[in-house]
Amino acid sequence: MRGRWAELIGGPFRAAWRAGLGWSLALVVLIVSTVAFWPAFRGASGITQAIDQLPAPLLGAFGLEGFGTPAGYLRGGLYELLIPLVFAAAGVLFANGATAGDEDAGRLELFVSQPVSRAAFFAGRSVAVFAWLAVLTLVALAAQLASDEIFGVPIDTGRVVATVVLCGLLGALVTGLCLAVAGLVGRPQLVQSVGFSVAYLSYLILALFPLSSLLAPWREIAPWGWALGGDPLVNGAEVWRYLLLGGPAVLLAVLALSPSSDATSGRRKPLPGWGRAGSSRPPLPEYRDIHDGFIVGWLGCGLIAHMSRSGRCGKQHDDHIASGGEFVALLKERPPRSASSTWSSGRRTELERETALEPATFSLERWGV
Repeated sequence: MRGRWAELIGGPFRAAWRAGLGWSLALVVLIVSTVAFWPAFRGASGITQAIDQLPAPLLGAFGLEGFGTPAGYLRGGLYELLIPLVFAAAGVLFANGATAGDEDAGRLELFVSQPVSRAAFFAGRSVAVFAWLAVLTLVALAAQLASDEIFGVPIDTGRVVATVVLCGLLGALVTGLCLAVAGLVGRPQLVQSVGFSVAYLSYLILALFPLSSLLAPWREIAPWGWALGGDPLVNGAEVWRYLLLGGPAVLLAVLALSPSSDATSGRRKPLPGWGRAGSSRPPLPEYRDIHDGFIVGWLGCGLIAHMSRSGRCGKQHDDHIASGGEFVALLKERPPRSASSTWSSGRRTELERETALEPATFSLERWGV
């Protein structure tokens, strides 16, 4: 049992190592390159004063309050938008690649045909996705703490840890939503659309709703606000924020397993909407298949029209025979050279004689063209 679970989790985890390495490098480069400019802003009172003169709602929308302080600099440069967005995007792509993306590419048939339950199969891939988010969180935290030490950013370590962990949990919440959509629907386009839309709209609600007195009370519905609404770089984070982000992330992932009934039937059932084995009728062609078919058909029709117009539609063309500078004849169905000596010396000579002497009485029908 232990070895089977190790393979169910370790297999998809190892398969995503290239993507995990890429996201890790992106986080390290983003954090280090941003923190490296802190010494330039540390003593620049003019820049700080210019930013502070902006309207207060605008400063709040972009997280630029106190930009000259260490917490304000890290919040405005990294943790107001960029780092949470990276975690959300990574979670969406990891979840889609491990579930609906693999199914759409036809790589899951071999795995789901093994003697393993649907719940175990999907749970293993969900744990692998959350494990990669945990790895990215540790990478971001290590890069941030090392950069603070190297470039001399005086900020409390506990608040940095709380902020990075909350960003990771925000990505986990979006990931759980994508896993639920993948388990219930199994369409990679829908998984990505839902994940990215929720993350983007969550940030817009937190940033723009406070600008309107009518919409300001509704800013609390945004998960972005659950994670970063209390300014954890300055005030720390309450326990309920961790629970409000981590709890629904796990529940959404479990929701993807709810339609299965293999606990009572003892049989492995395909994921709903997954694979041809789980459908009683052939799947409808997807949009890209229709689009590709249209493009190929259109190009094929254009090629046929072009070849027909130029006289090459499955047949070789002969030399142009002109009289008075005008096009006279285009021969078709020319026999091979090896068998056309009589044709070339007899029929062609007679044709050329007729066109040269009597061009007005030349008839294509006579020569079978």
